Amino acid sequence: MTTEYLSDNERIIRPKKAPLCIHVNSHNIRSNRNHGEHKPVIVVRHGKGSVAIYCDEVELTGKSRVVYGSNKPMSCGAEVWMETNEPIICKWR
Repeated sequence: MTTEYLSDNERIIRPKKAPLCIHVNSHNIRSNRNHGEHKPVIVVRHGKGSVAIYCDEVELTGKSRVVYGSNKPMSCGAEVWMETNEPIICKWR
């Protein structure tokens, strides 16, 4: 994975070997609602592994697919996520 900075709040992330996996962190949504915070809720990971970035918006630049993995959820517990082998643009406030 490589990262290119477009501005202070915008990056392009390009996958290398494994696809990028994008999902929503429901814990951050609840925390934002209960505490009046603004934690980014969209998570971009290298494959199903480590977190690459948290953000507020993801722009897909090519093909992607939505996966429901009820039998094999991600290690964080996410059961629905998107996968892409194309670069994505991540934005946050």
